[in-house]
Amino acid sequence: MQALSEQRESGELLEYFADDFIGNPGNYDLDRFSQLVRGAIMLNKRITVTISNVEVQLIEDRATVTCNVLLTGSGGRMIPERGRLYTVESGWRLGDQGWKIIQANWNG
Repeated sequence: MQALSEQRESGELLEYFADDFIGNPGNYDLDRFSQLVRGAIMLNKRITVTISNVEVQLIEDRATVTCNVLLTGSGGRMIPERGRLYTVESGWRLGDQGWKIIQANWNG
């Protein structure tokens, strides 16, 4: 996912998200989140993603992943050139098409 973000491949990146995805509960469904991702890609010539402090809790076909994500962009629109650090907690579900993100909360 990190590489797809940096390669600006929104279609492939969004394949990791479940159809019933909810982001920052009540704020983003998959369609609205897709618009956010595509907008960030369109408005930034380059995006860099650095992930750290990853913690994974796995229980059968569900997982919770908590990490820090540093995003930097070029072009100064939507993603600051100096970067923004987010704390992200995501919920994942294993299904027929592999692991999908079903919910995510981020702040930063």
